Amino acid sequence: MIIQKVKNIVKNGQKELYIQNAKAFANDLTHNEGCIAAGVFDGREDNEVSIISVWNSSEAMNSQAAAQTFLNHKSSLKPYFISNTAEIIESL
Repeated sequence: MIIQKVKNIVKNGQKELYIQNAKAFANDLTHNEGCIAAGVFDGREDNEVSIISVWNSSEAMNSQAAAQTFLNHKSSLKPYFISNTAEIIESL
């Protein structure tokens, strides 16, 4: 199992709009084969939002379908977004 955590820094005053679009993205991720779950989480900082997804394999996480899902939502997330960092955690 693989957990992918993407911590996003969003523009001031745009957090709620980013969250709306991030939830749609996370929902669509769950329709990809191999995605066990995905969700949106409030961060510790005022302008921080994390998208966390759980996958059954790195192949599923890195699949063309998963990449296409991101591309389908990129334009709705980008106006509210400043930067992000990703962390991948793999089960032993």
